[in-house]
Amino acid sequence: MGQGACQAIEDAYTIAQLLGKGKTAEDAFATYQKLRMQKAHEIVNRSRAIGKIAHIENGPGIWLRNTLMKLTPTAVNNKMMDNIFDISYID
Repeated sequence: MGQGACQAIEDAYTIAQLLGKGKTAEDAFATYQKLRMQKAHEIVNRSRAIGKIAHIENGPGIWLRNTLMKLTPTAVNNKMMDNIFDISYID
């Protein structure tokens, strides 16, 4: 999914927000881990699944993958993107 740099920026933003709220570095990093762990795992798992699907090599599997991708509603793709870029957990 190409999320490495995006997630690093989100990590830095999260830490900066926590420090900006007056937390000590120790408290900020402890809170950061609690806030980011679930989302980071979700993105890694989703990326792994998409990678497996993208690298299907047999003909019927490729056809099925491509057909399903074409039939996926835009709203579904938008929802997935909203989840990736949601930073409301920081507030």
